[in-house]
Amino acid sequence: MRWTVKKKLYAGFGGIVLLVAIIAAIAFANLQSLIAHQKHMVFREALMRNAYDTLALINFANSTLRGYSISINDPKEAARIKDNLLGNWKKLAELTPKLKEQLPQLDTAEQKDLVQALVTDAVSYEADQKETMRLIESGDEGLQKVRATITSASNGSANKVRNDVAKLIEEINRTAWSRMWWRPATPGAAFGWWFWLRLSFCCWRWR
Repeated sequence: MRWTVKKKLYAGFGGIVLLVAIIAAIAFANLQSLIAHQKHMVFREALMRNAYDTLALINFANSTLRGYSISINDPKEAARIKDNLLGNWKKLAELTPKLKEQLPQLDTAEQKDLVQALVTDAVSYEADQKETMRLIESGDEGLQKVRATITSASNGSANKVRNDVAKLIEEINRTAWSRMWWRPATPGAAFGWWFWLRLSFCCWRWR
């Protein structure tokens, strides 16, 4: 086939249009990948914040309940501390539904199991605290029993929550590192590697 000037112009403009279309498609795919990655980062930050908030509430409630057992004979101070505890439990009750809502978006089955364990242990911890408060308010016998066993950090259910949060944060960070290094290549990256490999091969062949 004879290449006239007209055909060469058509081919040149056609090639430019095709190249622009390819570049636009690659840019769009890369943009979608960045948006998805940004959404995942926002979700991960929210999950970690909820986990740390749960841990902070547990630690605060544990030490506050100990203070309640010490100040029970001072009605004014005991009432103030009890209000703090009730407010703390309310915040904890608001956090557990948020953690449950995040379950479907988690990356791995292990993360789901850890979040479910955290929710279960947090609910169990609140029940233990309420039982301890009941003993404190039941009279001298219950109060002495609580004072003999309670410390600011020895509550068994509180330690379960602490362990749950530590394992969850470790798993989130491990998964994030994995996504960073082993995430499938974007179309732009794949095209870039293909282009440079092709160019290198052509240069080697034509040298």
